[in-house]
Amino acid sequence: MPKSDITAKLVSSSRWNFISFAISVAANFVVIPLVIASIGLDAFGAAGLVLAVYAPFTLVGTVIGQALVKELAPRLANGDKDGCIRFASAALVLSGLCTTAVVFLLYLVGNEILLLMVKDKANWNWPIFVFGLGWMAQQAYILIQATIAATQNFGRLAIAGSISAVLSAAAVVISSNMMPNALGFLIGTSVGYGITLLVHSISLWRHLGWLIEFRKWHPDNLSELMLFAKWQGAAHFAGAIGNQVDRYALGVLAPLQVVGQYNVAMRLQEVVHMGVLKISEVLFPHFSVTADDPLDKQAQFFVRSNWLNNLVAVIALAPLIPLAESLITLWVNASAAEIAAPILRTLAFAGVIGAGSSVYTYQAMAKGKSSRLARINATHASLLVTLTITFIWFVGPLAAGAGYLFANISRLIIVTKFSKSDFSPVLSMSAILVYSMPPLLGGLALAWLLLEIQPHWGSTWPELMINYVLIAATIATAALMSTALFKQGREQLQESYVWISKTLLHNH
Repeated sequence: MPKSDITAKLVSSSRWNFISFAISVAANFVVIPLVIASIGLDAFGAAGLVLAVYAPFTLVGTVIGQALVKELAPRLANGDKDGCIRFASAALVLSGLCTTAVVFLLYLVGNEILLLMVKDKANWNWPIFVFGLGWMAQQAYILIQATIAATQNFGRLAIAGSISAVLSAAAVVISSNMMPNALGFLIGTSVGYGITLLVHSISLWRHLGWLIEFRKWHPDNLSELMLFAKWQGAAHFAGAIGNQVDRYALGVLAPLQVVGQYNVAMRLQEVVHMGVLKISEVLFPHFSVTADDPLDKQAQFFVRSNWLNNLVAVIALAPLIPLAESLITLWVNASAAEIAAPILRTLAFAGVIGAGSSVYTYQAMAKGKSSRLARINATHASLLVTLTITFIWFVGPLAAGAGYLFANISRLIIVTKFSKSDFSPVLSMSAILVYSMPPLLGGLALAWLLLEIQPHWGSTWPELMINYVLIAATIATAALMSTALFKQGREQLQESYVWISKTLLHNH
């Protein structure tokens, strides 16, 4: 198959991913205010801490799933059904052992961990166990997703994911209303994961029923899975710890209501940020299929895609900076906005900076530089943990997200230097900076200026949505004008339309 056809197919596949994600986002956007209205911010914060205790271990399903995709894809293409069944069996056994061990471990020590953060001296063993069952279901359906993804049938995944998102959201709302406390929310979340596992299992059975046959696996199958998972597991664990450190620190140093307010801000930032990442995932397959192209051609695509990714990120995320207070007030209430709004502004700022390093991540993954990415993630996580604890300890809850911001700035500096190293001598540092920095800096500067001019941007949803579009358009203009200040930037603007049409929007 020609490279252009492969790229077009993978671009189309990424659109299926985005459709599923958009439906999931819409469902979750509706759920959060309904849950908070039922259980309150304190219980929402406490439940979030239970989720945060399990979050670092989600690497079990994610990493084993990635390893499974790597092993299944070529075997499915070659018709090696026996090999596929053996690897699927080995992955299932490995995941089952790991998840059981994690739930057992957290059942033993999780209560003590949570009592460091939740000061009401309640017994958290039952909530930890209940959510642990749901978490095990989550890891299992991640494996099933990986198995289907190995066939590149992303349409089937999108359908299963969309159905699961709606049913899971309903389970959370119903359970939270029937039992208006943290346990009710956790039960609903676990039921939702169980529903998702069931839906994906049906999809797998209908599409790859023969793969469900369980056979004895060989130790070599496990070794090959673990070989891939080694670096990826280290990278995921370090990143997961870093991503949760704000919750841990707030749990120890602040009331539960503040943790709930942080969860509100983080959920909003995640909704938009994940949308940006879903859009930019189209770049990974292109880097993969062009890995053997001449270095100058790869460098040209890298800087242009970096510029476009940064432009999209600043347009999507930067409007949250001036809109934070109005958005959270409408979405939840004015009380939640008191602390959640300034935290959201910091998180949005950090999200834009973080998006600036995502293109390099895809490029490095395509080049097989997993060990380098693991070291970068470990450095990022170490900075994130250290800075977050320091800021919250000395400044207070309003400093939540500041460690994330400064760690992302450091990460961007690191990957910029690696970018220069990887594409030397065909790409200069000045060219990388001109293509990547103007959209980020110009857009963020204008967003902050708009906040200083007017902190309130709407008292109704229609007014807020109109202002979001207007602010996004204004920020886009500022980002483009910042790019046009440089000769290379003006060349980029002139070539962008043709490049986008040929590379990202071509689907035939």
